[in-house]
Amino acid sequence: MLEKEHEDFTNILRGRIVPGADPKIAKKAKACRDVLLEWKEQKEQEELPPLRLPRKEPIKKPPLIWQQLAYAVTIVLAIGIPLSIYYVPRIISNNGQPTEPPLGEIEKSSDFIYNDISVTSPHEEAVKFYKELLAINLKVTFPKQEGHIRRLTFQWQPSQTEALAGILARYNKKLPPEIFNSATLGFKDDKTKTTQ
Repeated sequence: MLEKEHEDFTNILRGRIVPGADPKIAKKAKACRDVLLEWKEQKEQEELPPLRLPRKEPIKKPPLIWQQLAYAVTIVLAIGIPLSIYYVPRIISNNGQPTEPPLGEIEKSSDFIYNDISVTSPHEEAVKFYKELLAINLKVTFPKQEGHIRRLTFQWQPSQTEALAGILARYNKKLPPEIFNSATLGFKDDKTKTTQ
């Protein structure tokens, strides 16, 4: 209670009239006064033990460390049980080796698209590149005209990557990432280039 409310309550309890007191406070104080006056009358008529409120025992709180430990165990169980249900059968079925990757295999992607190479004669360079790829037994499409660009697409096997890397290096290109097994390369006309 605020100080004014406390003062009003005490004055009403003593039997004084307090104008402007909060009606709720006045009602509570009057009810308490009536109970005390009734108790006083009964005490005068017979011998009653003194009026005492029962003691409230303080609520014992668990130590903070136990709460934290309980939360940690709950989190570990909530995450650990579903993960173990998912992974344990897979590990057992693969002789102790987890599958790679666990949520499905990486599939080979579509063609890797190289940036076009600027050359003075795109048709001749594309045919030359085509013949070099055929020489190492790659599957390759004949260069197709797309606007001012000659494009060809080629596929390779893992055993052919070293030879392919050598050919691509002559055009300042690197092998695509391992998830690709085919690529597309274009040769475009560059009038400013004099030698290749």
